[in-house]
Amino acid sequence: MKILEGDLLRIARMSKGWTLKELSNRCKISISYLSHAENNRRKIPPAVEAVLDIKKETEWLRVLLSYLDEMAVLHNVKVEMIKEKLGIILSLNFNV
Repeated sequence: MKILEGDLLRIARMSKGWTLKELSNRCKISISYLSHAENNRRKIPPAVEAVLDIKKETEWLRVLLSYLDEMAVLHNVKVEMIKEKLGIILSLNFNV
């Protein structure tokens, strides 16, 4: 299961509880550019990588996706169905 870099950016930003405006202020990059990056229309600038540490913030997601891939194969479940359900879960805003 492949997740796009822009999705990882959004997840890392949201895991810190930051809005695009807050990330923009911290990185000195326009909200518009960040929005395009989250939608995979622009590359993620190094300044954003440095502020968010995207790899660290999304490691749990990479582990989860790897596990879901294995379970899909093991139980003969369509990966597309898992991706759709995971997308719905990730779009929710949990206040924990």
